[in-house]
Amino acid sequence: MTTYTYKNITYQIVITDEWDRCRQREEQILRDFKHCEQTHDYLTIKNRITNGIKWGWLIEIKTPH
Repeated sequence: MTTYTYKNITYQIVITDEWDRCRQREEQILRDFKHCEQTHDYLTIKNRITNGIKWGWLIEIKTPH
């Protein structure tokens, strides 16, 4: 399972349509998020999270309080 945490919210990256490359694609998306953090590109992070949730390749992991 590939996860990304931003502002204390953890998201699961779920790629299912790239056959044998799903895991590679998930890891690439994680690297992209980390690169955006390093370059302080928080608008891109926000947009990717919004679109990822909309299109189903990003799922917010609910944690019990």
